[in-house]
Amino acid sequence: MRRLVVTKLEGNFLLCEDEQRKLFAVEAVETPVIKEGDVIMISDEGEIRVDSEATQRRKGRQKNARNK
Repeated sequence: MRRLVVTKLEGNFLLCEDEQRKLFAVEAVETPVIKEGDVIMISDEGEIRVDSEATQRRKGRQKNARNK
């Protein structure tokens, strides 16, 4: 399973990066509603789901960093 952060939506593609900042373009066919900044999980079978808990933690850290 791979964890990625969606950095940009471009047509039918999700532009993402992993923890090592490696970039990926993922075709967004039959995906759940995904927004920029969401953390997604891609299974070995290619199923994509939003990791809501990781997304909220990430957004909380970004908000805290901006408030410092």
